Amino acid sequence: MPPYILTLREAEKQLYELVKQAQSTHRPIILTAEETAEPVAVVMEINTFELWQRHRQQLYHLQLKHLAQWLDEVEQQWNNPIIRQECIAAWQSGIKSLWNVCPDANRELCAALALSVQRLAPERLTREQIAALRHCLELLRDPAPSKTALEEAHRRLTESGLPPTMAFDNKTVQLYVDEL
Repeated sequence: MPPYILTLREAEKQLYELVKQAQSTHRPIILTAEETAEPVAVVMEINTFELWQRHRQQLYHLQLKHLAQWLDEVEQQWNNPIIRQECIAAWQSGIKSLWNVCPDANRELCAALALSVQRLAPERLTREQIAALRHCLELLRDPAPSKTALEEAHRRLTESGLPPTMAFDNKTVQLYVDEL
């Protein structure tokens, strides 16, 4: 069953009825901006929301496990260039999936990790990089990582050759300079 979709203005006029409807139908009601029709909020019954939260958390932990398994695989078959390439591809796509289900408290580290894994290359992959990635995975399991722990993760990524920074090619930099 598709969700109901209403603009915020429509929802303002009938919020009480919308809550009752969400409870009785077990269907979410999506509220959109009037100008763009972009979703901005969802009204759903608490049981549906809690179920959604549990599924999201399960997906998050499954994705962490999947990424850790790739690290295990590359360590076990260190000299296999195909495994190295597959591991890097899995990490580069998997980190995007992880971002989609990442809890707010871990978003900063997940973003740093996303920047770092873009620098991975099969021919330059080191055990120090694997250790830094593994350390970040362990830290992502913490529901509220400390500022010190985040700084340590950034340091380890940087020292391993995977600084969590945006990299621009010379052409992009030149285009920016030309615009000034």
